[in-house]
Amino acid sequence: MDVLFLGGAFGNGSDAPWWAERLRSFLPDARWHFPTYFHADDVPAVSVEAAATRVMRWMHAHAGRINYGLRVVCYSTGAQILRDVLARGPACPVHIRRVVFWNAVPSGGVPLVGVARTTWAAPRSLAQSLLTGQCAVRSVEDVHRLMYSGAADRLEEAEEMLRRMHTEDMYGMVGQVFLPGMRVKLPPLPQKISIFAVAPDPDIIIGGCRYDDENVELLTTPAFGHHALIREEVMHDSDLEEIHIRAARFLLRDL
Repeated sequence: MDVLFLGGAFGNGSDAPWWAERLRSFLPDARWHFPTYFHADDVPAVSVEAAATRVMRWMHAHAGRINYGLRVVCYSTGAQILRDVLARGPACPVHIRRVVFWNAVPSGGVPLVGVARTTWAAPRSLAQSLLTGQCAVRSVEDVHRLMYSGAADRLEEAEEMLRRMHTEDMYGMVGQVFLPGMRVKLPPLPQKISIFAVAPDPDIIIGGCRYDDENVELLTTPAFGHHALIREEVMHDSDLEEIHIRAARFLLRDL
């Protein structure tokens, strides 16, 4: 089984496998693929369209080696990348069989309530990003609030995550999913594609998204309301482990 992982903003470079580490542990026999959105000179993609073009090139290069269709896991902004790819219709060279959304941005971008909550949670990082045009989460405290909802026992994970996050163009891909007036609305995924969506609520960034225009089996997780749920490592927590198991079983259907 081939699984394509499309990461979010700040995590789609060489560290992309790190973000999917927990889910990968439940699919040890799958062939995981992590195409980067970066250009050859290690410059992040300047737009959703540019990132989708990079993914499309990867698909064309690997289409002949993918058996039984491609499974896709979209984390956060990765959902918009996949929508842009599939909006190109017959240009997509592989058959997408199943998709997992994890904290996925909806087709219209981050909702206004998410913009407001993000501004409240990380005002200094956001202000510096707007002024410099270089979007980055600039402190452990901001990562802790944005990605872990300020959970008291997650500071160590926040420090590790900050080391893994790269800078993006504020007025490029990030602006197209986040900034009012710049957000790009993309066509929803075709109804023929089955989607399993894990949507923590409240998630500071995308909490409350319903994906009503897509063929989604939605699982909301009110007890774990943070944007870093995909990286959660509380192995003894049976409820959280069950979420990952359900996502893995969903991807394994129809084999």
